[in-house]
Amino acid sequence: SRYNTRLISTNGIRYNDQVTSELGQQNFTHFAINAWNDLPVGIRESPNLVAFKKSLKSWIRESVPIN
Repeated sequence: SRYNTRLISTNGIRYNDQVTSELGQQNFTHFAINAWNDLPVGIRESPNLVAFKKSLKSWIRESVPIN
C-alpha cells in the first residue's frame, strides 16, 4: 500500500496528527482511531466479523461501567 497506516505489532491505526484543540479532539476521525487503538489486541485481531462482534460485546459487558 502507498501509505503505512497500520501499526504492525498491535494492529492499531497510526495517527500522526497532533490534536491540540478541543474541537479537534471531538473530531470523529480522532475519536474513532483512539477508540480502535484502546481495544484489546485480541479483539482487533478477530478473524472475522462474527468473532469480532462476539469478543467486543463480551469486553464491553466486562469492562464498561454501567451507571
